[in-house]
This record gives sequence, structure tokens and C-alpha cells, in this order.
Amino acid sequence: MGNYIRRFGGLLAVAAIVASFGSQAATVRVDEAFRLASDGVIKPFEDLNQTALQKRPGRIQDSRLDNNRGHYVYQLEILDAKGAQWAVNVDAVTGQFIDEKRKE
Repeated sequence: MGNYIRRFGGLLAVAAIVASFGSQAATVRVDEAFRLASDGVIKPFEDLNQTALQKRPGRIQDSRLDNNRGHYVYQLEILDAKGAQWAVNVDAVTGQFIDEKRKE
């Protein structure tokens, strides 16, 4: 019985590790991102940038599009007027603001 429990526990640990890797968002290649916007799957990047800047005014330093099982999230790094950096997330399909977090 002890061997069975150890094996089963080991399998559960491996399954948890595999599941955590499977839930990671993948960064979408630039050409694919532009195709998604062109095909109307996601909002135009100008609109997504505007949504982010309305919530967190500043200068966009970097951006990327992530795909988490078909849920597209546009992530931006914004430098505000006081020099603080912010990570801002926008739903790329709906154009809705998701959240923001100050980067240390």
C-alpha cells in the first residue's frame, strides 16, 4: 500500500507541474498579432493603446500580445510622468481594461 501511495503522489506532482506549464500564456509573434488585428479577431492596436493610456497616462515603453488558450491579452509597459513604470493589461478581444501593477 505504501508503494502505491508514493507512486500515486509522484504522479500527482508530475501532473501538477505539467498543468502549470500548460496554463502559461504564449507570446504571439508580431506578424500573427497584426494578422489577428487585420482579421478583426482582436481590436486594433491603436484602440488598445488608447485604453491603456486612459487608465495610466504616460509613455508606452514596450508591448506584447499573449495568448492564453485563446484569450488574448495585450500587455503594455508604461512610464508615467513621475518616472514610475507600470504593467497594464488590456483584453485584446473586447478592448476592456483588465488591471495594472506598478513595477519595482
